[in-house]
Amino acid sequence: SGGNSRSLVPGGDGDHYNVGQLGVQTNTAPSVLPGVDGHIWQIDAMWSGDGLGMPVLIQGFYGEGEYEFSRIAGSATTLSAVDAEQSFWGVLGRLDVNDNFYVAIRYGASENDTSGVTSGDSNRLQIGGGYWLGEGTLLKAEYLDQNNEAGSGSAVCGGGTGDCDFDGFVTELSVSF
Repeated sequence: SGGNSRSLVPGGDGDHYNVGQLGVQTNTAPSVLPGVDGHIWQIDAMWSGDGLGMPVLIQGFYGEGEYEFSRIAGSATTLSAVDAEQSFWGVLGRLDVNDNFYVAIRYGASENDTSGVTSGDSNRLQIGGGYWLGEGTLLKAEYLDQNNEAGSGSAVCGGGTGDCDFDGFVTELSVSF
């Protein structure tokens, strides 16, 4: 089972994801799906200290998950059970240049270990920085490079029907209150 299943860890652009979908959906926010029976575990590690005379933060994580769900196969009256497995890991480094400015790098990868899926790897590299304009107001910019194989489950690549690589620049202004 699982021949067409895609991904346990949702594929997406870092903010919007499709969970266990075979096609692009308009509702791409992560959520608990009815009928999905699964679990996921993750271990995290973090170190912080002074490097190069400036505060440094290094984080890493590794996890695995599996889930089972039923999906429509062929017609609206036929359900097919899918057992999916995924492993994922990532690292992040941040250097606080001063109280207002930081530079950071992040790399994350996942592998679709579901039986019947032959190419299900994804990875993402982000390099950027942020500047605190005031208390609770952050302006950040980053370059990202993301690669998804056909079986990764990424909805941004035609619903997981083909490999897809993209890169570009992102800017964001966030205000917290």
